[in-house]
Parts: sequence; C-alpha cells; structure tokens
Amino acid sequence: MVAKKSKSIYFPSLNGIRAIAALLVVFHHVELEKSRLGLHNIADSFAFVEKLGATGVTLFFVLSGFLITYLLYVERKETNTINVTQFYIRRVLRIWPLYFLIIIISLLYDIYINDGSYVHEFFVFKLFLFITFLPNLFIILFSSSGFPVQLWSVGSEEQFYLIWPHLVKRNIINSLKTLIVLVVVVCGLRYLFYFIDKNNSYFVGGVDLYNLIWRYLYYFRIDCMAIGAIGGYLYFNKVIHHKIIIFLYSKYTQLVTFLLILILLLLDVKLSVFQDSVFALLFMIVILNVATNTKSILNLEFKLFNFLGKISYGMYVFHPLILMSILKYFKNNDMINTVFFHSIQYVLVFFFTIVISYLSFNYFEKPFLKLKKKYTKIISGKKYA
Repeated sequence: MVAKKSKSIYFPSLNGIRAIAALLVVFHHVELEKSRLGLHNIADSFAFVEKLGATGVTLFFVLSGFLITYLLYVERKETNTINVTQFYIRRVLRIWPLYFLIIIISLLYDIYINDGSYVHEFFVFKLFLFITFLPNLFIILFSSSGFPVQLWSVGSEEQFYLIWPHLVKRNIINSLKTLIVLVVVVCGLRYLFYFIDKNNSYFVGGVDLYNLIWRYLYYFRIDCMAIGAIGGYLYFNKVIHHKIIIFLYSKYTQLVTFLLILILLLLDVKLSVFQDSVFALLFMIVILNVATNTKSILNLEFKLFNFLGKISYGMYVFHPLILMSILKYFKNNDMINTVFFHSIQYVLVFFFTIVISYLSFNYFEKPFLKLKKKYTKIISGKKYA
C-alpha cells in the first residue's frame, strides 16, 4: 500500500482486478449470446466458460467488501466515528448516475429498436424494482425483460452498502470471528433453503416462497462481500493478526490459491451453492496480496489495466446493449454466419464497449465523481476512485 498523505490511501493493482472482472463478464456474455443464437461458440465446447460471468461478478463483490470495509475502519480510527450520511452520498455519486442512465437507455432501446413486449408486461412493478435497487429480486421473478438485468449485482452491492457502515460504526463487525460467523450463517441459510426448495414448495400469491428465499440469498451475495471484508479487516489489524497475514503472504499460499482457481474453473468443479463463496475466499487472498504485499507474485499495476479498471463500471453496464446491437446488425444483414463476422465480433464488441465506457467516464461520470471530494474524509485511489 502506498499512502501519499495521512488520509489518502492507494492500493496498487485494484484497477487491474476491476479490469479482469469486467473482461471476464464481457467474454462470458459474448459466448453465451452466440450459443443462444445457435452460432459457433466456445461455451458449448468448454463448460468453464459458463462460469466466467459469475466468477467476474464474484471478483467485483470481494473487491468491494475488501475496500469499503478497510476504508470504514480507517475513517473510524481517524475521526472516532463514521459519517454514514457522507458514505451514502459518495455511493450515490458513484453508482446512481450511470445506474439510472442505463435503465433509461435500455428501456428506449427495447421500445424503439425491439418490439417493446418485454417492457410492457408488469411495467410499473418492474420499474419499481429497479428504482428501489432490487434488480436482484427482479431476475428471480422475471425470466426475460427489456430492463438491464446486468444491474442485479449493482443492486446487491447497494443493499450491502445500506447495512454495512452501520455494522462497522456500531462496532458489531469487530472481530475476525464475527465475520466468519456471518459468512457461515449466510451460506448455511442459503443451503438450507436450497435443500428445502428441492423437496418442497410453498406458494404465496403464485410465487414459490422457498425458491424465492434461496435464490434471493444467492443473488444477495453478502457472503462474498463479507469474505472480502475479512481481507480488509485482516490488513487493518495486521499487527494483531500478523501470523495469518504472514501465512496468506506466503508464496506457497499464493501459488496454491492460483492453482485452485484454475482447477475449479477449467475442470468445471461443481460446488453446489457454495461455489461462489469458495471463489470469494480464493479471490480475497489474491486481492490481499496484489494490493498490500510487496512480494506478491502477481502484479497488475499496468497502464492498460489501470485504464480499463477506471472505466470498468461503464464496461459492465454498457456491453450487453452493444453486444445485442452488433449481433442485430449482422443478423439483419444476413452476415451473422460469415467468416468476416466471426473474425471481428470480439474486436467490435470490445472496441465499442471501451470507447463508450471511456466517453461515459470522462463526460458523464467524472463530474459526479468530482463532487465526492466534498464528502470524503479518507481518499481512496489516485483520482476519482
């Protein structure tokens, strides 16, 4: 960790983590959409491709839990409290502008480019779920829509942010044991309702309540963010937990961690409802090392990764519309099965995703990010983090 001032914190390689997470999600969706259209794709041949999207999102969750928790602990130490109102204002300025922009763009796209049928059905209720930051509940209740379903993870993070600063401020999250218990309880409840749902049904208003609860616990992903928080807690209390830090910093631990990630992905190992939690634990070790260990065997501090990491939020929210538009154009012009299309599809998707995300960051998001400074006591990142 490099600190320029007493209240300014910069963790290296975190933009690299964001870049990798965004690239995994984009790659996953390209291959999944090609598979859906019956086009030649990698997903049908290699099962691990289907995991990449969820894996990328899990990486985002762990990073959020790590960074937010560490910054909250630092703020409490520096100021003897946590200004929760200012925390919410910072999150609003970072998340809300692009969140609502992509909702508007997606609805207009579905109405004017598609036939709009997905939007019209239960429109008010669907819109309500997105406006109240419950898109993770939306994807449980509705299988298709003109709404930007990729925002489910943003909704999960907002729900996490709603409760987490209060838990840290009131010293409820005050030990490693507490965090571990939280993770175990959430995973246990998820498995319990998953097991109940497999063997029973309980319908309320046409909705299977058991299925709804276990799937909400899956899409909430507080366990992944809490596992990230364990990393933030350990680093903040590195003097107390120096033995654990030394173990996690070990080159052997790092090598085993990377090896396990590759094995779980490439061999498509099935871990039932615990899969994302296991990946989260491995990612926490990776993030802790690349961000805080000067002897980390992985270094993601590169200009390209820093650039992509800064615009990763835009990449995440814009790429589905860009992908659909490109596929629609080639399909309408009877070019979708041509060698030309297969040769340049990734070039087009990544080019337009990066360009639009860059423009969004610099000309739409950045003015809001500049306002964050007024409400920030602990500065994170070099600029506009």
